[in-house]
Amino acid sequence: MSSDITESIKAKSPFRRGADDGIIMGLLLVAVFFTGTLSFSYTLASDLTPILMLAGVPLLTYFLLRRSYVRDNGMTLFSSLWMQGIVTFFCGSLILAIVMYVYMRWGNPGFMREMVSRMSEFYDSMPETPQSREVSQIFHTMLDENVFPSAINVAIESIWLGVFSGSLLSMLATLAARARRVIPRSDDNRS
Repeated sequence: MSSDITESIKAKSPFRRGADDGIIMGLLLVAVFFTGTLSFSYTLASDLTPILMLAGVPLLTYFLLRRSYVRDNGMTLFSSLWMQGIVTFFCGSLILAIVMYVYMRWGNPGFMREMVSRMSEFYDSMPETPQSREVSQIFHTMLDENVFPSAINVAIESIWLGVFSGSLLSMLATLAARARRVIPRSDDNRS
């Protein structure tokens, strides 16, 4: 009897659900990263592909939170769903950060130099304003002095960005997931 209660608590834990969902989110974020990276080199992976995949992040967040809400017969608290979303983004961002670090450290060590070079070219091609000239000069200085963010710094910043933006997105997705009523079902059908 005691193990049934323990299993029930574990199955409903927002931390456990968030960690499980984080694997799915991490795979999506990794796919966005690689399609974005490939879009610089190959015309088949156009600039639109990573943007469309990134647009899938809010939808995936909604569906994951809604699934939990429905599994709990509409009884999940706002704070629990929100925490599940935050954990989902933390775990997903952690997976992304590990993949990015490995890629930038050993797969393509010149990645940051290439990105800074592309940004420099972009700002050089813009109509000249004091702001664009200043940003362009910063990029040229980075290239001239060979100073770029390290792979570990980029990976850590991606975790911070993922968790911060994910917590805000999870709040909105939680509101949307709880907006529709759930028709209660029997306990033997729950997973």
